[in-house]
Amino acid sequence: MVKVAAHLPLLFCLSLTLPAGGCILAAVAVGAAAFGVVSYHENESWMDYHSDMAQVWTATVAAMREQGLPVAGDPKPNATDGTLQSGEARVIVESQPGNFTRVRAAIGTFDTADNKRKAGLLLEAIKAKLPQQ
Repeated sequence: MVKVAAHLPLLFCLSLTLPAGGCILAAVAVGAAAFGVVSYHENESWMDYHSDMAQVWTATVAAMREQGLPVAGDPKPNATDGTLQSGEARVIVESQPGNFTRVRAAIGTFDTADNKRKAGLLLEAIKAKLPQQ
């Protein structure tokens, strides 16, 4: 029979490293969020585009329609951001400092590989519709 009390100091030390590991993982994820790279956090994917808000918005609407995510009418963003909703898909287009635009996409409710794949395909389709720089 294992005595738990004998292992408490070891368990305590190991528990202290868990939050630090999460911080390190978050720092690596933030460092990897370069232009043209799809990044993930829980059920949301995002990509930064070196294009202005109007170009990215137009490309986003076209890519959503192309990917089978119907967008009704001719939606318009405000000056700095806009949100598009299509079924279980939510896409946010945001103007960022430094002359780039970020698109955040969440497809479905849960953090699944298939939802990440679909969001990644959408973000790549947006990239393909933008002029190469």
